[in-house]
Amino acid sequence: MKTKFYNGIFVLFLLCAFLTAPIMVSADNYSCTASIPVSVTVTGSNVPSDSKFTVTLSAADQQSVMPATTSFTATGNQTFNFGPMTFNTPGDYKYLVKEEKGSASNFTYDSSVYTVTVRVINDNKGGLIATVWAEKDGQTTKSDSVNFVNTYAAPTTSSCPTTSSKACKGTSTVTTVTTVTTVQNVTNVSTVKPVKTGDTSNVVLYMTALITSVIVALLIVMMKRHENNKYNK
Repeated sequence: MKTKFYNGIFVLFLLCAFLTAPIMVSADNYSCTASIPVSVTVTGSNVPSDSKFTVTLSAADQQSVMPATTSFTATGNQTFNFGPMTFNTPGDYKYLVKEEKGSASNFTYDSSVYTVTVRVINDNKGGLIATVWAEKDGQTTKSDSVNFVNTYAAPTTSSCPTTSSKACKGTSTVTTVTTVTTVQNVTNVSTVKPVKTGDTSNVVLYMTALITSVIVALLIVMMKRHENNKYNK
C-alpha cells in the first residue's frame, strides 16, 4: 500500500517537472524587443532642403523601458524608429512622442502629442510578444506609427517696380518728388525785388509831378512877359 502511495507521488513529481520544463528552459530568452516608428513630413512648395525637425520621446510611466536615443532630428521628409527596446516583463509600457517647435521662418510645426503604448504579453511558446500602437491627443483612433505633418509657406515675391510710380495688385500709387535747388553766390549777393506790374500808383505820381512842373513853368513864362509888356508901355 505504501509502495503504491510513493509511486503515485513520484509520478506526480515527474509530471510537474515535465510541464514546467519548457518554461524553465526558455527563462534565459524570456524577453522581446519593440520599436516605435515615426515619420516626419513637410508639405508646401520650394521647401528648403536643409529644413530640420526634432522629435523627442519620454516615458509616460515609471516602468517604461527607455531606448538608447530619445531624440532624433529629421531633415526634410524622413522616417525613423525609437528603439529597439528590450522588455522582460509582460505589461503595458507608455510613452509620449512630440515634435519640438522650431524657429525657422515660414514654417508651421505640427504640435500634436502622441501617447504610444507597447503591450507585452506571453506568447504560446513560453516567450513574450509586443504590440505597439499610437494615439494622438484628443483622438481615440489607434495608429501603428507616429506621424508629424509640417507646412511650409514659401514667401511671395513682390511684383512692384522700384520706380516712383508703383502698381501692386490693381492699386496704383503715384509718388511725386519735388526737387528744390538752392543757388548761393558767395560774393556780391544782391537782392532784386520784382516789379509789380499791376501797381499804377507810381505812374500816376510821376505824371502829376510832370504836369505840375509844366504848369509852373508856363506861369513863370507868362509873368515875365506881363512884366516886360508893362515896362515897354
